[in-house]
Amino acid sequence: MSDVPNLLHTVLDAVDVRAEAEFWRRLLGLAYRAGDEVPDDGGDDADWLVLLDADGGRGLAIQEVDAMTPTRWPEPGHPSVSHLDTIVATREELDEAHERVLSLGGELRLDRTDDPDEPLRAYASPAGHVFCVFVAPSADAPRGRFTGTCAFRMMPTDDLVAAPSTLALDAAAGGAQLLTYTWLHPEDGEQAGSLLLGAPAPDGAVTAAWTDTWHQRDLTLLTGATRGPATTVGYDYAPGWRWEVDVVLDAPAGVGMVMRNVVPEDQDEPAGPYDVMRARWT
Repeated sequence: MSDVPNLLHTVLDAVDVRAEAEFWRRLLGLAYRAGDEVPDDGGDDADWLVLLDADGGRGLAIQEVDAMTPTRWPEPGHPSVSHLDTIVATREELDEAHERVLSLGGELRLDRTDDPDEPLRAYASPAGHVFCVFVAPSADAPRGRFTGTCAFRMMPTDDLVAAPSTLALDAAAGGAQLLTYTWLHPEDGEQAGSLLLGAPAPDGAVTAAWTDTWHQRDLTLLTGATRGPATTVGYDYAPGWRWEVDVVLDAPAGVGMVMRNVVPEDQDEPAGPYDVMRARWT
């Protein structure tokens, strides 16, 4: 719609524009807009600076003011008016961010790390702008108990046979997620498995632990990556042979999971990955 304005960036006031810009640039990993970088000759009379995110989009702008009175929030009668929210994946990262904020000149204003549902700390930047750092729910994943179907086959030439299936999805410590599922083997009957997905690192890398009463009775570590609601993990169980698991936490639509076997080139059966299980729960 042409009459709907697009958000360009958030503007923060500061008496010392460069110092405030440097605080946010270093804290959030932003970059200066071309031409706004720190001058090589040391002279700096900037009164307006723009900071960009990793994709080149505008994030923050800092503008000069002659004077300002920072809010004394959370003192009674002194609202923050507006503030920025930032997130980390785990409680450990929350503590690491705390040390980083203080080392850059931020001031702790509120400590609510004892909140079991949403631990957070609130700070003020050098210019007095309030912001929060808190542990966000992983990927806004659906939680609870779900029903659906799980289809299984042994060989790539077999048909997938679907049967009723259940899933319990729970939050675990440190931002991890625990999936406990049931499925039905066409010949061996009822089976069950558990997949513990660790919280992803900043680059998306993730580690998982998996066990299944039919596929893998011993607890096995898998590694992979998370991109948005989708996670792919796997492990090599023999030279050239690999097992992979895809999980899609698609709130509010539900949860999807695919398990596949990767066959090496030197086998009688077709090489490459093929789906062994396909499950969907809502």
